[in-house]
Amino acid sequence: MESHVLKQPTFCYNCRAKKFQYESKGFCCSTGKIVLKINDVPAELYELFISTSTEARDFKRNVRIYNNNFAFTSLGVKYDKELCTMDKGIYTFRVQGQMYHYINRIIPVDSPPAYLQVYFHDIDHEMENRLIFSNRMKLSTLSKINSALIVNPYCQFFRSLADFPDLENHKIQLKCDSGLDQRVYNTPSVSQVAALWVDDDFNAEGKTRDIIVSCHEGESHKIHYYFGCYDPLQYPLLFPYGEAGWHQGIQKNEENSKKLCASDDHLVNAYATGSASEIIAAETKGKLVHLLISIF
Repeated sequence: MESHVLKQPTFCYNCRAKKFQYESKGFCCSTGKIVLKINDVPAELYELFISTSTEARDFKRNVRIYNNNFAFTSLGVKYDKELCTMDKGIYTFRVQGQMYHYINRIIPVDSPPAYLQVYFHDIDHEMENRLIFSNRMKLSTLSKINSALIVNPYCQFFRSLADFPDLENHKIQLKCDSGLDQRVYNTPSVSQVAALWVDDDFNAEGKTRDIIVSCHEGESHKIHYYFGCYDPLQYPLLFPYGEAGWHQGIQKNEENSKKLCASDDHLVNAYATGSASEIIAAETKGKLVHLLISIF
């Protein structure tokens, strides 16, 4: 079998995303029209991500397990089971078709609480319930993540459900899009991401674009990839403040469609210049960096 080696990846000039061979020019940020804010991270979580301590290394080694433990939604996907076996070859997770995220039933029945249920069901034993899912997690790390996610509006909302003794008579409304402009660096409040309604008072008018979950029913609700809540509900460790992820109505910066960039033909070769004097010499010979307006 003939091997194929991809070319070295390049980086998008606008957002610095790593681009592999054959990926289109505007695939990442629509050629500068989409400018995403770098998400803030609580101090406890930041330390786990950047520290070289034993606990932090263990966290990063098992980060998917920790994230799934605090995720509000479950993952639905059809995958190739033969490739996922660890007893032969390299572990490969190959998806067949599209991945989906689901809001499962609100009140657990005949099973331990999972996903969003853990936030409000049997809260006196929350850490013990979380440890059930994997013996690779450490209680100290779970406690730090739990403390860090106090700022998460989804976490605050679902924890508040523990105070409702007649929860089965309510409906939950999850906003598909918090309505905030991601470019102005604001984070959503609890009222902007979710609401709780008594069945008799609920009026579906004006809420057709939101996710409505009846607490006394057991069906799952699909979270579509183009919803702003798709990412923060599934990846709380990446969106600890509940910021909206990619969604259909994301604002564009048309002014960024024109960018200053360097022409490759006139760049000074960094590998051929080893000192400041060599760079100056190259410039005096006319090998200047010309800034051109690139119109996309």
